[in-house]
Amino acid sequence: MNKTSTLIILILAHHVTQAQFSQAGQKLISGSVFFNSSKSTNSVSPGIFPTGYSTGLFLNVGKFTKTNVLTTLGINYTHGTSKQVTPINTSINPINGVGLSFGKTYYKHLAKQLFIGIGGSVGGGYNSTIIKNDQANNGSKSEGYFVGLNVAPILNYQITKRFVISVGPANNFLGVAYGYNSFTNLQNNQFENKSTNESFNFNSGLGGFSLKDLGFGFSYLIK
Repeated sequence: MNKTSTLIILILAHHVTQAQFSQAGQKLISGSVFFNSSKSTNSVSPGIFPTGYSTGLFLNVGKFTKTNVLTTLGINYTHGTSKQVTPINTSINPINGVGLSFGKTYYKHLAKQLFIGIGGSVGGGYNSTIIKNDQANNGSKSEGYFVGLNVAPILNYQITKRFVISVGPANNFLGVAYGYNSFTNLQNNQFENKSTNESFNFNSGLGGFSLKDLGFGFSYLIK
């Protein structure tokens, strides 16, 4: 084997080993965006024409700190608004939210390029909603904070050297969360009559599961 052939083999081997899912030191990035809009010209109540949209960005970066052990950091932002016009009032409701998460996933290699894992993440966030009724000159404002812990299984398949497809529960599979919300009424363009609410939630998908509960995503392996 000549030196040129040896060099080509070493270069190819380098590129392959630099893009192996679950290999210690391998980095990846994943994310998603969504946009939904709605408009209605017909309503059960004549004269009511609701419109609105919502958009969001979800971004995750990760690194295999050990073989088959993935550590991730995620951030998300959502924004939306809805508008409802009636003969006596126009109501505009902006909604905003931001969140951070930190997680670990432990994988097992099932077959060539196929991996199954169990992951856990802890995260928190903030969201706010304002309802303003123009003609009635009133409305409300709510702000909320939350922290939570979620655990879920995930299935990954490396479809190319750089791209990995993932399949897992679209909703929380097993989790606990604490939330704090404050509500303030708006009267004559002034906020007053503030109230608060605390909540603690536990949810589990262990009791039943269907294909409609699945979520799909892609990850890109960084060189």
